Amino acid sequence: EKVINKYQGEHNGVTKAFSTSFFYKLKKEGLAEFLPAFADAIINPTFTKENIEKEINNVNSEISMRMTYNKHMATYKL
Repeated sequence: EKVINKYQGEHNGVTKAFSTSFFYKLKKEGLAEFLPAFADAIINPTFTKENIEKEINNVNSEISMRMTYNKHMATYKL
């Protein structure tokens, strides 16, 4: 995140039923610094219990919101 911010970038993630996708955008000057940091985050994740619980709540909230607005999706998920 520090490298992305340093190069005025953006990041986000999308969780689906069977996968999670990540999106990163930053200036090309930051690529040489970003790629090793990204690889390290994959190889040596540093998730805290609090971060994991927060993310579980975020995902559950998104699912609940989608099910509220799309009753067909709610039936499918059940």
